[in-house]
Amino acid sequence: MDEKNHLSLLVEGVLNNQRASFDELVDLLKDKGIRVAYGIVGNLEDAKDVLQESFIKMYVNIGKFNARSSISTWFYRIVVNSSYDFLKKKKAKKRIKPISMTNDGDLQMDIADQSLMPDKRLTQDCAYLDIYIDRLSLKQKQVVMLRYKSGFSVDEVANMLGCKASTIKVHLFRAINNLRKALEANKDKQGEKDV
Repeated sequence: MDEKNHLSLLVEGVLNNQRASFDELVDLLKDKGIRVAYGIVGNLEDAKDVLQESFIKMYVNIGKFNARSSISTWFYRIVVNSSYDFLKKKKAKKRIKPISMTNDGDLQMDIADQSLMPDKRLTQDCAYLDIYIDRLSLKQKQVVMLRYKSGFSVDEVANMLGCKASTIKVHLFRAINNLRKALEANKDKQGEKDV
């Protein structure tokens, strides 16, 4: 039995309230699901929360699944949407706290141990790349995260986002050009500082 038929049987089992079918569906989808969520929210604990919420949404709404795409594509679309919903809520709450108080009342700031860093230049480039990815348009950011950080094919990304593969390719092309320009401009700025 191929994967598509197996997934269809599992969906049918979930519709018939078979817990084992849902558990198996979770096992099949969780690894890629966590990569998708992590690629968007950027924090493992938050990604786990998003993934759990996505599985709940899938379970509650599985009766609305209409098999035009595979269950995995439908689920990963739920994960993408849940991830962006999470980020919107997080932004609204402004939960970022770079400085905290210790029990003694002293201020504390978490600073990475520089001796554990690999190549400083590579680390800086990766950090800048993440910053520049965040500055891309929403569509460009989505396709970059799904294609390169989560490892989905262009066709899978197209199905998840509900558009044509050619549209995904255009967004990827534009995103890569924008990232290349931003990194080159940053490299030029870094070169000026070194002189």
